[in-house]
Amino acid sequence: MITRLDCLIVEDDPTVRLCLEVIVRTAGHHVSLAVDGASAQAKILQRHYDIVVSDVRLPEVDGLSLARLLQTTSPLTKTILISAYATPPEAVLAMKLGVYEYLVKPIEEAELVKHLTKLLEDFRAAAEVVAPSLAQASDSVEKECIIAALEALGGQRKKTADALGISRRTLWLKLRKYGLSNWGR
Repeated sequence: MITRLDCLIVEDDPTVRLCLEVIVRTAGHHVSLAVDGASAQAKILQRHYDIVVSDVRLPEVDGLSLARLLQTTSPLTKTILISAYATPPEAVLAMKLGVYEYLVKPIEEAELVKHLTKLLEDFRAAAEVVAPSLAQASDSVEKECIIAALEALGGQRKKTADALGISRRTLWLKLRKYGLSNWGR
């Protein structure tokens, strides 16, 4: 189960960056920091983050450009943009880029924590949906591998078990699991 978010904070003002870091860490999440858009861009291209909290106005690469980059390279990463100079057209553009939230400075701690908590709940819910699907896909692939091995080896269970690197008992249990217990000899 997901217990914390992996967060990248992008803020050129050291005081605001420190405040955001303290809020996110205190909420129980992992924090990485970037002092400008260019260093954030490099970090985003090196690894995955669950969420990027970024100022809109940054040196070199702005927050909207980071949102565009995330949209193409890491579409599952959520973005919260923050701005002291918020304008309606900028907010609309941010939403069109798939930004999760657009907040106006000064940011209230409770508001940011509320969004982080909601994101964590969303990630947990998604994981609960995906995990059974992966297990089913894994079972399906395993079943197909067993069938292919049995067919290739003329249905001989001992040779099939040896080829799959499992015991005959394990093969027998898997054949029962997949309704193939009458297959082979």
